[in-house]
Amino acid sequence: MAQTVPTPLAPLVQKFFAERLISQFGASSNTIASYRDTFRLLLEFADVKRRLTSNDMDISDIDSELFANFSNIRARTFLDYNHL
Repeated sequence: MAQTVPTPLAPLVQKFFAERLISQFGASSNTIASYRDTFRLLLEFADVKRRLTSNDMDISDIDSELFANFSNIRARTFLDYNHL
């Protein structure tokens, strides 16, 4: 049975910003900053939950469970902030 080779996350994120957001979609600097900040929060969350630094992460480490937990925490934070 063939083993799959992990795909490092950093080059994929760089490609997403450079090719998709900027070149294909012509995203504004505010949109790019928003995506950048969200990715940063997601990577910090993964570091805490899975003890993985962004340099050690590959694309398979960002699974649906991690993303769902991250999204739930961000939503609760947003709701708590808006009910002050």
